[in-house]
Amino acid sequence: MADGTDSGLRPTPIVGVGASAGGLEPLHDLVAAIPVASGFAWVIVQHLSPDHPSILDQLLQSSSTVDVRVIEDGATVTADTVFVAPPGQEVSVDGDAFRLTPRDTKALSTPIDRLFESLAAERGRSAFAVVLSGTGSDGTAGVRAIKAEGGVAIVQESAGARFPGMPNAAAATGVVDFVLRPGDIPERTHRGGVEVGDHHLEEEQHGGEEHGEQPERRPTR
Repeated sequence: MADGTDSGLRPTPIVGVGASAGGLEPLHDLVAAIPVASGFAWVIVQHLSPDHPSILDQLLQSSSTVDVRVIEDGATVTADTVFVAPPGQEVSVDGDAFRLTPRDTKALSTPIDRLFESLAAERGRSAFAVVLSGTGSDGTAGVRAIKAEGGVAIVQESAGARFPGMPNAAAATGVVDFVLRPGDIPERTHRGGVEVGDHHLEEEQHGGEEHGEQPERRPTR
């Protein structure tokens, strides 16, 4: 897809993926499982030192069948692409464009929350939050924001995470939809996206009114 909308003129769904310590292996597993035509944009934010260059995009490209790119300020969100945040920058989405903001190294930085919160505001029910291995609680506030707008939240199962602090903190909110192995996340995201797309279509056909119930989501362990 060439731009930030799908063939039905709806904005491209975006999957935000947050990782920190121990995140490289689950990122490899997740990216390797992304199909060629998922219809999603995948945006990865990993806690990295702002003072050192990163080759995360190259490492992930070796596992991926889709294009992996480092995000540039103002770049267009495109489906079937994995976008990687550059070191020292916080990423947000403004419409169909990426915005980069220098990370404040003198204050506590929560770049995963920043991404997720922008996805909640810009994509609503077409926003997906994925929290992988890491310490601390970055991503937890962003998960709440995405769920408040009707989006989908997924965390890595703690048994397979080298550092389960971040996924466990997100799961402790009680609003997470699925607890999964990283390699199972793309398939589950696609199924969730179909549910989201069907719900949007139903609203359009009925003048924006709510009809019926959304499919129930249960955490998968």
